[in-house]
Amino acid sequence: RHLLPHHLPFPLTHSTRCGSPRLTELVPPHLRGYTPSTMANEPRSPILIVSPRWQTRSLLVAQIGELSERDVISAPDVDQALKLIKLSGVDPAVLVVDTGHQLSPQDVERLVEARRGTPLVLVVSRLRREGFQGLRDRAAATLVRPVSIGRVARTVIQVLEEPAG
Repeated sequence: RHLLPHHLPFPLTHSTRCGSPRLTELVPPHLRGYTPSTMANEPRSPILIVSPRWQTRSLLVAQIGELSERDVISAPDVDQALKLIKLSGVDPAVLVVDTGHQLSPQDVERLVEARRGTPLVLVVSRLRREGFQGLRDRAAATLVRPVSIGRVARTVIQVLEEPAG
């Protein structure tokens, strides 16, 4: 759909002597009309995805990035996510944690404690959901597997659109 990367700092326009149309339709809608100076004044926090499975991370990054028009960062475990937050200064708008079979409730709790106030979208398996009950109560949204990548992405968008409160 988009032929250009989402991280361009300004819209691409092109015209020739033949009068060809401007190619602004190639620029993602969220970047149209931005110049480097206006983008610097409007930072958008990225979305942080934590999932042990690289396939799930890749699919979520692609789908959520497309729908949210935000940068999406992923990590394979809570330790890596905490490094991104503490060492790299990542300030996520939403945490998306797909627990898989590897992440424990205590691991996820550490991440949530490090990012108090950041909405959590928690994805748990049907068999492990009882172990995550305490976190489910604190999450902005909880999805129980099996769940589609599209449903997870739509849930993240709903959480982003909810007024802070």
